[in-house]
Amino acid sequence: MASSNVPVVLITGFGPFRSVLVNPSWEVAKTLKMYLEWKCPIQIITEQMHVTYDDVSTKIPEHWLKYNPTVSFSKSKFVYLFLL
Repeated sequence: MASSNVPVVLITGFGPFRSVLVNPSWEVAKTLKMYLEWKCPIQIITEQMHVTYDDVSTKIPEHWLKYNPTVSFSKSKFVYLFLL
């Protein structure tokens, strides 16, 4: 976990799904981490999620408790932004 003066950003993407072996949402999450860490004084945490409702509904709250993010981005059909 980062110190309190450094914002923590949680970015999630999805893993493989059916015939899609490389999920674009995970590729975007990894790329954002690399790009943003060079440009901003922030801590980026990326987590890959299984493509199931159950995984998302349990792991997202666990990640919030574990990382206490300032901002959380989750990529699927919609982008969710949580300002905590």
